[in-house]
Amino acid sequence: MESIKITGSDLTPLKLYRCIKNNLKIEVNETALHKIKHSREIVEEKLNKGELIYGVNTKVGALLNEKREENELELIKDHAVSKGEIEEKEIARATLLILINQLATGRSTISLETFNFLVNFFNTGAYPIFHYEGSLGASGDLIPLANLVLSLIEGEVELKNRIVSSKEIFKITGEPKLKVGDAIALINSTAYSCAVLAYYNVELMKLFDLSCSIAALTTEVLRCNTLHLETNALNVKKHHDQIIVGEYMLNLLKESKLINTSKNLQEAYSIRCIPQVYGAIRHVIDIVDYCLIREMNSFSGNPVVDLENRRILYSGNFHAELLAFCADMLRIAIASWANMIERRINRLLNPNLNRGLPAFLSDKKTTGLMLCQYLAAYYVNELRMLATPACVMSIPVSADQEDFVSMSGNAVSLLKKSVKNLRKIISIELLCGIEASKFTDYEHFGGELKGIYEKIKKKIDEVEEIKEKIEVINESLDEICSELRERFGSCFFE
Repeated sequence: MESIKITGSDLTPLKLYRCIKNNLKIEVNETALHKIKHSREIVEEKLNKGELIYGVNTKVGALLNEKREENELELIKDHAVSKGEIEEKEIARATLLILINQLATGRSTISLETFNFLVNFFNTGAYPIFHYEGSLGASGDLIPLANLVLSLIEGEVELKNRIVSSKEIFKITGEPKLKVGDAIALINSTAYSCAVLAYYNVELMKLFDLSCSIAALTTEVLRCNTLHLETNALNVKKHHDQIIVGEYMLNLLKESKLINTSKNLQEAYSIRCIPQVYGAIRHVIDIVDYCLIREMNSFSGNPVVDLENRRILYSGNFHAELLAFCADMLRIAIASWANMIERRINRLLNPNLNRGLPAFLSDKKTTGLMLCQYLAAYYVNELRMLATPACVMSIPVSADQEDFVSMSGNAVSLLKKSVKNLRKIISIELLCGIEASKFTDYEHFGGELKGIYEKIKKKIDEVEEIKEKIEVINESLDEICSELRERFGSCFFE
């Protein structure tokens, strides 16, 4: 079975996404294992000398100067305080994978035995079941990670579509025996915020290609001028992302006989400025990917084991300010993205703008797709509210020892909702585009792109109600993404 190598230095969001989606196993390289063993030797050397190490033999937060007597499991339970919603299983495994990779940098107080337990658990294919609410993104994702770790030790997990006690997994992994220093290493990390951000940023890459293709469909059914997509119109501005978008859309439309058949000299902004707006969105997604690669391959805990000088250092590497910035940026970009889509939906439905198509794409027996715009407007309005930055909402905690936090937990939680709303709005534009195609010269549509949408057209024609048609499309988006990438390439993936 295919596996991915864990080194602590070369995990990427795309590699993580493929590992989770394909349920791949992992294998830790010898260098990483050696570093973990070395760092643990330094920790035990300090403890044997009676030195205090934060979170290892002291209490945490504002109680840092008090010696700790509770055991490792009790410390984890003290932090596992939230109930609320259960995290999506893909995010649960992604969190565990990033935690393993960050620990593989060899800078934590983790014992090799506990680290190996995490790896063995991951390789069972089981999903941790945990409540995700509560992270302030400093000190890392304490509450969700404590919940996750507790699910592995004495909670429930999902294995082969069954909910089982974690004790059943011990038959495969062996029972974990936490050692001093393990708890702080397991829960003081940005792994959860990083996992949500990484998983959904790859989802956005897929939706980006799809949204470009649906925008091309709208361009086609409205017989739009496409001069604005040409490289010579775009390369006068020094933003390469807009050129990528223009070239991708022109490639999708190259066989169309409908484009450039209207009398308009230039199009409205929701059509003409797609390269500029989508180029900006692509740039934000790319920036987030860049930041994630660095975060996923960094040690984000405290304390830090200085291998070179055999010291224990204290830092704020658990602070997820950058991740909060990234999640906030993405939600702002999504709100703008969805707003532009809604304006194109309006152009397809509005009889004053849709160039001879029936009002609301109605067959005159019904109101057609009029209410689809209402639904899109609802989602756009919600996305605007979700775009409020979380990173500026710091609330001091722990007797002001932790007096400035990132709120990355809320930032990424809102991102999940934003991406799901975006999928629905993309589905509505696709439904409108396909319905509009029924009133145009269908044989003049671009060849391969037409073939992809023909499959979806057949699916939605099998259901009666509009809400069912939207749901059918939403459930088919991943399939369409794969086929688009296979035939036309991608704005992101090689």
